[in-house]
Amino acid sequence: YAAVEIAERRASVLARWAKLKESVLDWRSRLGQSQSLQQFNRDADEVEAWITEKMGTATDESYRDPINLQSKLKKHEAFQAEVVANKVRVDGIIEAGKELIESQKCPGR
Repeated sequence: YAAVEIAERRASVLARWAKLKESVLDWRSRLGQSQSLQQFNRDADEVEAWITEKMGTATDESYRDPINLQSKLKKHEAFQAEVVANKVRVDGIIEAGKELIESQKCPGR
């Protein structure tokens, strides 16, 4: 009866379905990129807050006062250990940023 019209409608539906699948894949890809960027921003903000907090300790000039040197030495050693312990985290953020830029998930400066 209407074999030609049915075939045309079928082809039209299949073409729209393919276009829809392509749009969904593109949307899913952009969503994943956005998630990666948001996660990086969150992690970078945490590291930046930690660095800002530690800058107060690093710029403290109470070391000039010779009173209670033993206590100051212990504080310095604890500070130094914390900086070393967080080096991996800071380096990780730097590498994650480079990867985002190289994969073009975010623009570099």
